[in-house]
Amino acid sequence: MNKTTYEEKVNELLMDRTVYRELQTDQTNNIVRGITDMSNYMLKLHKINEQTAEFLLPHKPCRPPLFYGLPKIHKPNIPLRPIVSACSGPTDNLSEYLTRFIQPLVESLPAYIKDSIHFLNMLQNIRLQSSEFFFVTADVTSLYTNIPHRDGIDAVVHYLRLIPLQDRPPDCPSPGIIGNLIEEILSNSTFSFGDKHYHQLTGTSMGTRVAPCYANLFMGRLDEQITNQFPNHITFYRRFIDDIFFIFQGPIEVLDQICNFMNTIHPTIKFTFNHSATSINFLDILLYKNEQGNIHTTIYRKPTDTMGLLHYDSHHPTHTIPGTIYSQALRYCTIITELNNLQKELKYLTMTLVLRDYPLHIINNNIKKALHKTQHELINNRRAQENTERLTIVTPYTPIGQQINSIILNNWNMIDPNLQLQDIFPHKPLSVHTNLKSIKDLLIHTKHQQ
Repeated sequence: MNKTTYEEKVNELLMDRTVYRELQTDQTNNIVRGITDMSNYMLKLHKINEQTAEFLLPHKPCRPPLFYGLPKIHKPNIPLRPIVSACSGPTDNLSEYLTRFIQPLVESLPAYIKDSIHFLNMLQNIRLQSSEFFFVTADVTSLYTNIPHRDGIDAVVHYLRLIPLQDRPPDCPSPGIIGNLIEEILSNSTFSFGDKHYHQLTGTSMGTRVAPCYANLFMGRLDEQITNQFPNHITFYRRFIDDIFFIFQGPIEVLDQICNFMNTIHPTIKFTFNHSATSINFLDILLYKNEQGNIHTTIYRKPTDTMGLLHYDSHHPTHTIPGTIYSQALRYCTIITELNNLQKELKYLTMTLVLRDYPLHIINNNIKKALHKTQHELINNRRAQENTERLTIVTPYTPIGQQINSIILNNWNMIDPNLQLQDIFPHKPLSVHTNLKSIKDLLIHTKHQQ
């Protein structure tokens, strides 16, 4: 997409005066002062401790959030998805703080999906007994910008109040204070595009840390209304933020009633639907029913998918090459149910990797390694995340960076005789490399250049 077309599409979004208002000046400094005063006031009233009050203070230096658009190349006319990069913005720390308390509420929602593996795990024991059924997907149109502030805040407060006081984190503020802090973020949702400044009037910005869990809780209340209204026809219902999947059993006329109900349940929330009695795609997974009534799955590729995997000669640590092959093959083994489909897709993966100059013997070795695991193992035996606080050594992936890493790791045993240092560093550090700036990094900036 050329620059002129991109600017036209962004300006078309920002011209929507129901969502955005242009400002005469950058309001970042005013917002910083407001959040600083709020933090000090809450500390004075003993609503938060000194450590929290310090954390809530905006970054120094603080920059205005930056607006940009991501092209949806799989949709007609390539619309833009509006993103506001709030990193180092005035409400960024406050947003991170709230996410800590709100995210666990999201994970307790009945319809919650963590990721595709979580979704596959839920599908394992479903049997489609009736021949009169449909797979249905529903997509919320522009969810983030269409959540009224009051409704979103009320949803968060509602779910917080369902948690008994003794089950909340000891430092969790009251539901009322959480609601006020969210309102502080939403009412100060300002950003820049080029040399112009804007205020988002409704909804939340995609790119704000708290936005996904805020949107999830808002949708959680709608989920309840939908499933409670049609308990005999919706036999399975799950949602990943703004993407819904459910299994419907009954006549098509009742499915039409459900779709109409969902599109009238809230004045600003509208859905687009797809349904099929044979197969449907959801979260890049193609679901279909076999003759025994079991749900089987395979890989779904968007028409725009280019399989742009890392080139073999790319400047990356040596373990990245086999890791790329193994992780892709493992993904296929996780998603694909039937052996003939798996063999076909692994053959396609092999051809793609060969075109990226990967040696065939390295490809075959790593695919063979992935095939040692069954789909059942991969779905049900997910490795728990390590909670150990391990020191991380981050160096650039350059000869000097690699040398620094080697020196530190090779001499780490020097601290063994020191019991005090052993208590501080109980584990050997994790070595991590960062890439240097690529040509893409040099050419593309979040801040739009006029």
